[in-house]
Amino acid sequence: NKVGFEWDFSDAWDERYKELVAFKKEFGHTQIPKKFPSLRKWLQHQRNHYRNLLKGDSSFMSEERFKLLNKIGVIWFSPGKSLGTPLDQVPHSIALAQTVVAQTKWDQRYKELLEFVREFGHTRVPVTFPSNPLLGKWVRSQRVSYKNYYLKGVSSSNLTTYRVQLLNKIG
Repeated sequence: NKVGFEWDFSDAWDERYKELVAFKKEFGHTQIPKKFPSLRKWLQHQRNHYRNLLKGDSSFMSEERFKLLNKIGVIWFSPGKSLGTPLDQVPHSIALAQTVVAQTKWDQRYKELLEFVREFGHTRVPVTFPSNPLLGKWVRSQRVSYKNYYLKGVSSSNLTTYRVQLLNKIG
């Protein structure tokens, strides 16, 4: 039309997504720093739309967009940040639910590992750690995922670059 009104936001969304993919390719993660304010703000909007979708509120987040963002390793919630709503009370698709549950479980185990490191001074959690058997299995799983993905190139890992960075920070 004459004024150039954009009727279809999908082109704009696709362009931003391409920017995010290029950022990920260059920097290895999708945690956008403040020196990229426009892309950072767009990604925060995507997170907000995702949260709205999970709560059953109005949202522009489609399952297709979610899958595209998830595929490149977007972190939907900061470690330890709550949804504000119990997961069993949130209306959403199975794919969305599985990702949220997996991410919150990963965050919980990560916190437990931090506590273990504070107490014992290392990350060598025994697989049969008596006071938290799930933690030992989780740590082993992270090591296997790292070896498979980063050393062997197996792409089925859920261990993102950001998670590797978090684990590397603690030893």
